[in-house]
Amino acid sequence: MNKKIAASADNNKGFSLVEILVAMLIFSVGISIIMKARRGVNDRMIDSKEISVISMLLDYKFKQIYAEYSKKNFDDLEKETTGSFTGEIDKYQTFTWKAEVVEMEFPDFMGLVATQQDTEKEGSRGDEKTETEGALQKIIAKNMTDHLKKSVRGLKVSVTGEGRTVTTSTFLVTFKEAMEFSL
Repeated sequence: MNKKIAASADNNKGFSLVEILVAMLIFSVGISIIMKARRGVNDRMIDSKEISVISMLLDYKFKQIYAEYSKKNFDDLEKETTGSFTGEIDKYQTFTWKAEVVEMEFPDFMGLVATQQDTEKEGSRGDEKTETEGALQKIIAKNMTDHLKKSVRGLKVSVTGEGRTVTTSTFLVTFKEAMEFSL
């Protein structure tokens, strides 16, 4: 019996070729998974950097255009302007920008006045004072709509580079226009 134990102890001195190959296969699979994950992280870091650069350029150009356009009359603004960052930030000369000024759409305030008048007519007030108030409300609503169309514009600025476009927008409001009331 002692001979059997001694014989089996002699056979367990090293690893077989199959055991070494299986260990190498497991090690290779683990390394390839780690490399793919690292490549994915690197790709996301590059994407994040590109988005950050475009956002920084957009912020720079937006502030510049907003400051310039805020000083002008709406009639003097170009509907669309484009350019690149060459001469401004040469490192990003392949990036382009575009600024658009658009007229804003406003709700028809006349519809709100008509709805209110219909509601009041269904109530107890149906006298001459209500008709005068309704006419005055219509005049105010029309003048407000006309004034808003003259004094508010939309400004949309976009920056494009490295296959991406980032856009932001705001309103340009002028208080230079006097609100006129006409009957």
